[in-house]
Parts: sequence; C-alpha cells; structure tokens
Amino acid sequence: MAEYRETFGEFGLGLSDKWKVKSSAADHLVLEAYGYELHVFPFAVREGKLSDCPLTLKHRTTSSPRYHPRPIVFDEWVFPDQPDWFGVHLVLARSGERIEDPGLRYVLQQGIHTFSSKQGHRIRLFVAEKGDTRQLFNVDPALMPLLKIGR
Repeated sequence: MAEYRETFGEFGLGLSDKWKVKSSAADHLVLEAYGYELHVFPFAVREGKLSDCPLTLKHRTTSSPRYHPRPIVFDEWVFPDQPDWFGVHLVLARSGERIEDPGLRYVLQQGIHTFSSKQGHRIRLFVAEKGDTRQLFNVDPALMPLLKIGR
C-alpha cells in the first residue's frame, strides 16, 4: 500500500458552502442545509480494528489538481492519510430527526475485509495477487439484468 500512497492525493467529502456544521466529533459530524441534516460517521482501520477517524475541513478553490483541475469553490472534509483503510457511513435525514448510531463493524477473515452496519449494510473487499482491491458481491453483477420492463 505504501508504494501507492504518493499517487493518491487527498480523499474527502466535498460539499457546497450552504452546508453548515451543526455538531462535530471524531466519530460523528452533522451538517445542515436545505431543511436536512447530513450525518457523517467517519471510520478508519488501525491495527486491525475499527477506530474513529477525525476529518479535517479544508476550503478549496480548485478541483482535483491531479485528475480534472478547474476553478470551483467548495468545502471538503478530508480523511487523514495514515490509515490503509478508511470510509464513511452517511445518513441524510430531515432536520431534527433522531438518528441512531449505525453500529459500524469491521472483520478481516481469510483475507476478506468486511465492513458492516447494524442496519444491514455490508461491503466485502479483498486484495488480489497484483494488489488491486476487488469487491465481493452476494450476487454476480454480470448476471443481473440491465433493463427490466414490466412487473
């Protein structure tokens, strides 16, 4: 993983300037705009365990300098660059609605990284021989119909 880090740049959650911080903690950020709240539950894997992942707010005036640079103004909540694995669980709800903790879990078993929530979300990933990361699906996506007409 270390050999790829220098090619990554920064990863984050970019939002328009209309979203205002309602509350902020290392494990739960709440932003509010348009009569809604965006609940952000960031996480990282450190030493094989799920941990808090404090995000850093950065004001941007250009898009990604590496891939598609262009002038644009937005705020970005950026992940730290130390963890090999990090992510975020998002919940969009009406302002004032009570949101439960998602109960995020991580398990590494037989080379498969499984991220899940108590609501039933689950993502399974493995790193192939050549170092590329692949997602494992319960259903082969190649066998799913691309177009379904009727009932």
